[in-house]
Amino acid sequence: MSSLKNTMRLIRYCITIKNLVDTQAHSDISRKIMSEKATGRKASEESKQQRSTRMKGTGNHFFNKAHTEDSINKIKEKRAQQVITEESNKKRSDTMKGRIFSDEHRKKLSEVGKGRGDIRTKEGIELFRQKASIALKGKKKPPGFGEKIRKIRIGMKFNDSAKQNMRLSWTPERKKERAERTRLQNLNRPILTCPHCGKQGKANMYRYHFDNCSKCLQ
Repeated sequence: MSSLKNTMRLIRYCITIKNLVDTQAHSDISRKIMSEKATGRKASEESKQQRSTRMKGTGNHFFNKAHTEDSINKIKEKRAQQVITEESNKKRSDTMKGRIFSDEHRKKLSEVGKGRGDIRTKEGIELFRQKASIALKGKKKPPGFGEKIRKIRIGMKFNDSAKQNMRLSWTPERKKERAERTRLQNLNRPILTCPHCGKQGKANMYRYHFDNCSKCLQ
């Protein structure tokens, strides 16, 4: 009997402690002290390796799992409501200013980027376009896609730097460069033949021919 009383007393004690932990919040002073102690702290290579090993495979809490449709929709809704302020953008900018990567870090970034192309180079842009073309070939935009994009762009504001970059991107020299690049791309594209009407062409054939051909839809 005494054993049962002790067990019940222990259970009540654990519940009380848990409730205290759940409802307790750190004071502003505590937060400031923790922030100061964490500032400038760097994990050792051994600690990084241990963390990496611990999170690999079955050690990762999300291993062999996937988000449900409900979770994905909740994430989308949260991100749609998210508003990035000018102050937040400035903080991000200040964080990245003056950042210098070591040669070893640059080498790692280079190795990671190999095979997928650097988007900042012409070759990388071309590779990205080819992959996007293959991935989107035959796919149709869902109903209401254009209206959704229009609503997202309403109220969108660009800072002075972005506006200046957009102005520079449409200079006569840039226009000529883009036109020449498009012409060379079209020369290298294979000639496609619509199986329904027999018309041949290179660019934009999938828009009005193949599955969208007028003879096929009749």
